[in-house]
Amino acid sequence: MLSRCLTLLVLLCYVGHVYAREMTCNELDDGQEGHDPARMVKHGPYFIVYYSGLEQTFIDPVNGKWNIGLGFAKHGFILKGDNLPRWIYDELGDKLNGDPIEPGTAPGMLNETVMYYCVTDWDLDDGSACIGRAVAQGDPPFPTWVDDGKVICSTSVDAQLDIGPFNIDPAAFNDYEGRTWLIWGSHYSGIWMLELDYHTGHLFPLDEPGWDGDNPNYIRVASAEHDGEDGIVTPDHRDYLGGQIESAFVTKHNNWYYLFVNWGRCCRGHASTYNIRVGRSRSPSGPYLDDLGRDMKDRAGKQFLQTEGRHIGPGHAGVLEYTNGSTTTYIFTYHYYDRDMAAGTARIVAMEMTWSADDWPVLSDTYFNPYPDPLHGKWGIQTKGTQRYWHEDGLSTKLINTVFQGGDAHNVFMFDRTEDGSYRIRVEHERGLVHEHGIGDQLLSTRFGTEDDHSRYFFELQPDDGSYRIRVKANGRYVSENADQTIGTLSQVDDDNSRFFLTKLN
Repeated sequence: MLSRCLTLLVLLCYVGHVYAREMTCNELDDGQEGHDPARMVKHGPYFIVYYSGLEQTFIDPVNGKWNIGLGFAKHGFILKGDNLPRWIYDELGDKLNGDPIEPGTAPGMLNETVMYYCVTDWDLDDGSACIGRAVAQGDPPFPTWVDDGKVICSTSVDAQLDIGPFNIDPAAFNDYEGRTWLIWGSHYSGIWMLELDYHTGHLFPLDEPGWDGDNPNYIRVASAEHDGEDGIVTPDHRDYLGGQIESAFVTKHNNWYYLFVNWGRCCRGHASTYNIRVGRSRSPSGPYLDDLGRDMKDRAGKQFLQTEGRHIGPGHAGVLEYTNGSTTTYIFTYHYYDRDMAAGTARIVAMEMTWSADDWPVLSDTYFNPYPDPLHGKWGIQTKGTQRYWHEDGLSTKLINTVFQGGDAHNVFMFDRTEDGSYRIRVEHERGLVHEHGIGDQLLSTRFGTEDDHSRYFFELQPDDGSYRIRVKANGRYVSENADQTIGTLSQVDDDNSRFFLTKLN
């Protein structure tokens, strides 16, 4: 995609890392700000989408809302600042003219632990670019991404003009026979595909010199129509031979391979002309034909998604096939430019996708939500600092204190979500509500009967350790464990005794 950056969107299906931002629950379907999403992957209990930028965002499993978190690079991404791999300078150093390079534009995910990314100097903008590979180490949602070297580069402008690929916008997939394919390209000569070494994720030796018009392993699979604008990438301002096309992605269904591409122009806010086309093939390397039998290589493609309502210029398709028990859901991610925002802000959404009777993809109106009832069931609450567990004392005071070992109904808590995203907390024993006294000692205890805002709590999950801060709705005070192991609230506090881990008990 002819834009920049690398960010993280995380849709969590369990307890994960969050930095809370107040939004109403129905804003889920507005999407979160971002651009160029890779396909969603499921990494452990987390649904994650990587995309252009150096931010991260996800849906909080507790409050069910989009939240903004810490930058992806803060959690160990190798392609930031001084961590930029040496090979990038070796390949593109003479193209930088002293300007900083921006890696990570429009990444592509083979799976949850393998990423293909691209690097180019947008200030120079001469078609020189590389695709690299990175692998994830450590636990989600913030694994450390370690560079795995160059996949393919081109530093020859001539090779990019009309006949060779522009090495950005990578995507990767495994075919039905277990082979790995890379698909990439933007404008210039269109979209290209190449089989990779399944064991290494890199090029076979024959292909390592890079693109060559005499090497049949490099397969051109799609191009687009021109819209009359010149591609300003060469001194003579020649049109792109492949048309305005980029952001390729391949998914599988029912022994078919489906190629999604973008036609048009991105990155122009309300004036963006992006739209998504699709074709299919019985072979991973094509030819990919549209619903009229036309080859996508010859400027064809079935219209899949175009500007509609507030969604201007939809682009950068991705599909996750997610099976939960006996149910399989196809999750379609893309970005759009928001007509309701003055600057046409780019947003990313995740929708459910279905299939027609003749096996063509159909985008539904259902937004993907992996946890419609996020805190269902029974939970334990543990103070980070003391590692003690919440406990209702069972005496007449019904105070909430902490113990090292629980094991009975006084240590088990249940959560009732309310209309504003706050929660009522109940103790399993007698189902009493956890209530802040609101006066005097402002301790927490359980009570029965009517409830008010002193028995409603917002959970703010912290991105650095996965713990939660718990805020009383009535007065904004934060729950904290006191020195005598009682649980109360304080107006200004953020230490390890005011951070809590939630443990699912069933």
